[in-house]
Amino acid sequence: KKSYFICRILFPLQINTRQPCTYIFSRPITTEANWPANVNLPDHKPTMHVSSAPLLCVIALASVLVAASLALPAKIVPHRTAQPTLNSTKLFGGWYFEQNMAPFNGTLAPFVGLNTNYMLLSFVNPEDLTLSQTILDSIPAFNSTHLTLVSIGGQSFANNWSILQSNETAQAAGEQVGSWISAGIHGVDIDAEGSALNYPPGNMVTFLKAIKKVAPSFVITLCVYGNPEGRTLDNYLINNHLNGDGPRLIDWIHVMAYAGYDADVQYIENYTKAPKSEWDHPINQGVANDSVVICMKGTKGFPTCDPEDYHNMLSYVSEVGLRGVGIWAFANTNSNGSLPWFDPTCTQGYFTLCDGLLDLDTCGSMQL
Repeated sequence: KKSYFICRILFPLQINTRQPCTYIFSRPITTEANWPANVNLPDHKPTMHVSSAPLLCVIALASVLVAASLALPAKIVPHRTAQPTLNSTKLFGGWYFEQNMAPFNGTLAPFVGLNTNYMLLSFVNPEDLTLSQTILDSIPAFNSTHLTLVSIGGQSFANNWSILQSNETAQAAGEQVGSWISAGIHGVDIDAEGSALNYPPGNMVTFLKAIKKVAPSFVITLCVYGNPEGRTLDNYLINNHLNGDGPRLIDWIHVMAYAGYDADVQYIENYTKAPKSEWDHPINQGVANDSVVICMKGTKGFPTCDPEDYHNMLSYVSEVGLRGVGIWAFANTNSNGSLPWFDPTCTQGYFTLCDGLLDLDTCGSMQL
């Protein structure tokens, strides 16, 4: 009888004509004893072949299941923008600083895209983690040809790291940042200064783990000072989550040198040749050279627009195998702006770095 009522649900038309049905696990219904008492027997008791009845039942049951699944809410899968295939193993670019102007139409726009392959759209306030419309509109200009990151923090937002006050707030913030993958970026740069240093390093670890959980493909970089002394948070992350036995949460560091060639190399080697002292050096072991991007000041910070410091750094990067060079900063503005070391008419040094680090036919080009 159970088989009969199942088949009645699946094959109502057949039951209405008193056609016997065979359920997937039952024998053919051919005898009077198999029929429900309230069903009149036909003069001829037809049988359904065992091999066809199970097949029809399976098809009908599958149809019911498919229909039910279509009624369920769809699982939302974040859109992932694949990292572009870069034509060089080295990176050259920098922080692209929005300065109250529409995206990608300022004085640097004609050459930034043609002479770099690495862009950090700057900055996002860690207090609310909102991607500005300027940053959102700038992403498509870069993300198909450049490794495109968004930088969180910076000096202007140094005291806005309350997201690290507990593991719970750090977890929620990290999940929010991971969702930015749907905007088309390839990762984030952490520039944690000021109040970020007041919270337990473990809360930052929770934040980074949450980012990676939502967006496993994200690149995560860390800005560090040239001198690591006293930089407890940065050093903890380097010792445990760039080097060390903890999960790899930092892909590479940006050494914020901003001096000149000789001092910049010293700052680099505070990390790559650590520990320099077995007693008090805060970096436990040397950071791999290919996990370092050296950050240099822009051309306006030097006596000429094609400084010798850039040429010397090209030789050093090639010799030791650094990942690349970043510039502070490119500014998206239609005037000279107020950023230090920024002059939109002083670009020859950037062409030199492009030509020395990247295999681009467009190095030195200006698209007007």
